[in-house]
Amino acid sequence: MNVPKKVKAMPWPEEWKSQTNQDVIVTLDWPVVDHERLMVVTFRRNTGKRRYGTPPGPDVRLVCSKKRNRAAMEYRGGSRPKKRADLEEAVGAMCVSVGTCYPEITPEDEAALAKWLGAKQTMNHMLPELSRWVEDAMEQEREAEARARGELEDDEVTRLCPDELPEGLVEYIRNTMLPQDRVLLYKKGNVRGTCFACGETVYARGQRFRQGTVAKCPDCGAMVVAYLESSDRYAVDYVQDLVTVQKGKDGATLFLRQWHLCRDKSAKWESVEDYLEEIARYAVRGNRVAKWQIEKKEAWCMNTYRYRLKDWERVKNVTEVYDGTYQFFLPPNWREILQGTSLEYCDLGGYVRERELARREADHRGNPVRFLMDWARYPAVEKLWKARYTELIHERMTGQWRTKKHSITWTARKIQDAVHLPLRLLRLKETAKWTTKDIAKLAELRELATAGVIQEREAVELFTAGVEIDNVRQALGHATVHKVVKYVEKLVAEEEAKKDAEEAEAKKNRMPYYRGRVYSPETYRDYLADCVRLHLNLDDREVLFPADLEAAHQRTIAQVKYQENKAAWKKFEKQARKLAAMAWERDGLLIRPARTPGELTAEGKALHHCVGGYADRMAAGETVILFIRKAEEPDTPFYTLEYRNGVVVQCRTSHNATYEQDESVKNFVDAWVERATKKDKERKKAATAA
Repeated sequence: MNVPKKVKAMPWPEEWKSQTNQDVIVTLDWPVVDHERLMVVTFRRNTGKRRYGTPPGPDVRLVCSKKRNRAAMEYRGGSRPKKRADLEEAVGAMCVSVGTCYPEITPEDEAALAKWLGAKQTMNHMLPELSRWVEDAMEQEREAEARARGELEDDEVTRLCPDELPEGLVEYIRNTMLPQDRVLLYKKGNVRGTCFACGETVYARGQRFRQGTVAKCPDCGAMVVAYLESSDRYAVDYVQDLVTVQKGKDGATLFLRQWHLCRDKSAKWESVEDYLEEIARYAVRGNRVAKWQIEKKEAWCMNTYRYRLKDWERVKNVTEVYDGTYQFFLPPNWREILQGTSLEYCDLGGYVRERELARREADHRGNPVRFLMDWARYPAVEKLWKARYTELIHERMTGQWRTKKHSITWTARKIQDAVHLPLRLLRLKETAKWTTKDIAKLAELRELATAGVIQEREAVELFTAGVEIDNVRQALGHATVHKVVKYVEKLVAEEEAKKDAEEAEAKKNRMPYYRGRVYSPETYRDYLADCVRLHLNLDDREVLFPADLEAAHQRTIAQVKYQENKAAWKKFEKQARKLAAMAWERDGLLIRPARTPGELTAEGKALHHCVGGYADRMAAGETVILFIRKAEEPDTPFYTLEYRNGVVVQCRTSHNATYEQDESVKNFVDAWVERATKKDKERKKAATAA
C-alpha cells in the first residue's frame, strides 16, 4: 500500500518537546480517501528528552486501511530508513520500543484505537496490538505481491516436490561416491579402525593412527585420512553432500534436491537409502526461483553445530549452496526432466561435463545449482553459454565476476547488449577466452575512443597488446598509441631478459631464485604520474620515453619528495653547506658530506643499508653523514661514514660490511679524523680568542 496523496498533503504537527519522561506522543487522525475512512497514527518523539548514543530517527506517520487490510509508513522530511519497515522497526529508529516505551496518548484516542483494532484488553496504550496488526497486514501484502509476480509459495516445497528418490541415484552413490571415499575411522587406542576405501577392519602396523593425518591402509594400501571415531568432525558423520534434479508433480516446476550422505560406520552400505538425509530444496518455475532448508548450522567456539528444523524454512539467498561443495548427479533422462519447464533448452549436460573435466584438472569451479538458477532468471546466461563465452559463465558461477560486476548486464536478451560492445570487437578473441576483466577493459578503451582521446583502432591495439590502460593513461595524447605500446613492450622485454640472466646465474651457482612478475609497466605508470605532478613536458620524447626508466623514476621520486618536504630539504642543504669544509682528498680516495636527502636515499639503495633514514638527524645537526669515494669514480658509492662529536660512529660499505676490512680505507679515515679534529681545535681556539 502506498501513502495516499491526501495523507501526504496533511501538514505535520509541530515537533514535540517536553521536559517529562515520556518517549513519544501518539495522535490519531481520520481522513476519508476513496470513500473509506483511514486511520492515521502519528508518532512524534520527545526532542526534549536527553538521549545517548545513536541519534534518534524522524517522526513516523502510520496509515491503516481496515477495508483492504493494508498499512503504509511515512516519515517526517520524506526520508525512508527502510523499505516496508513494520511499526516496531519504524519506532525503533526513534530509539524506543512499542512494548516498553512510555507514550502520551489521550484517553479518547486510546479508546478509538482499541475500538478500531477490536481489542478488549489494553497493553501499553494499545501500541503492541497495533504493531502486530501492522506486521500481519504487511506480511499479507508481501504474500499477495509474491503471488502476483508468480513467486513460488512455501507450501509447494512439499506439495509439488516428488516423494521418491531419482532413478539411478543409489547406483551413482555406490559406483562413484563411495569408491572416492578416502577416510579411516579409528577407535580409542589409535590401533583398530575401519577403512572406507576397502570396507575392512584394519590394525595399525608400526606407527599408530593420528587424527587428521594421511595414512596408508594396512590392508588395501590406499592413502586415507584418519579420524577418531568419536571426534566432532564433519568427515566422521558424512561422506559428502549430493545434489540432483527432479521434475515437480505439476510438470512445470523443477526441483534441485540436496542430501547429506551420512556415513555407515560399519562400512557395509547394505541400504544406501537409509543414509540419505535431505537438507535443502531449490525450485525453479518460469523465471522465479526459491530455496528451502530443513537443516541449519551455527559456528560457535571453533566448531560448527548442525540442527534439524521442524519444517521446511525459506531462505533468501537462493544461489548459495548449503555446505558449499557437493557432488552432482545428472540423471540419464535429464532432457526429459527439463522438458516442459522454463529450462527445457538449458545445456545442463554440457555444463556438467565441463565441470567434471575441470575437477580432474584440480580446478574446482562449477556450480550446477547456480547455473540452473541463473539460466532461468537471466537471459544473458543462456545467450553467452550457447555462443560459447564459457569463461564468462564460469566466472559468474564462482563469483569471480563481482570485481567487474557492472561490465555485463545479465538481464539483456542480446549478447551485444549484455557486454555493451559491438559484435565486431568481440571477434578480437576466441569466445571461450573472454573474461569479465577483458569486457571491462575493452569497454573502457571504447569510452576513451568515443570521447576522442584515442581512435578505435588504437583502442584495439592497446587491447590486443595486453597493455593495461591505467599504466599508460597519462601518456595518451602525447604520442601515438603505437609508440606507447612499443615502449611498454620494450620495457617488459628488458625486464624479462634481466630476470633470465639472474635465473641463469642462480642456477649456475646452485642458488634458489624467485622470478616474480614483471613490474616495469607499473613503474612507468608511477613515473608518468610523477611527471604530471611535477608539470614536466610530456610532449618531450626524452621525458615521455626515458632511455633508463629506473633512473628517471628515481629522479622524479626525489623531485616529488623535494616538493613535499621543501622546508626540510632547505634545512638539510643549509647544513650541508656549513660542512663543505670537511671535504678532503688523499691517496686516491676522497670524502665529502652528503649534499641532499636524495643523495642519502640513492646511497642507501646502492649499498643496501639504511643511511637514507638519517636525513632528518643530519638536517638537525645531530650527526654528519659523509661519502667516501674513489677519486677516479667520484659518483660511485663506495663507503658511507657517520661522524658525531669528533668520533666515527660507523663506516660501512655494501650490505653493512665495516671499513676495518679494507686497510687503505681505514688508514684514510684515521688520517681524515685526525685532520678534522685538529681543525675543530683550531676553530674553537680562534673563537675563544675573538
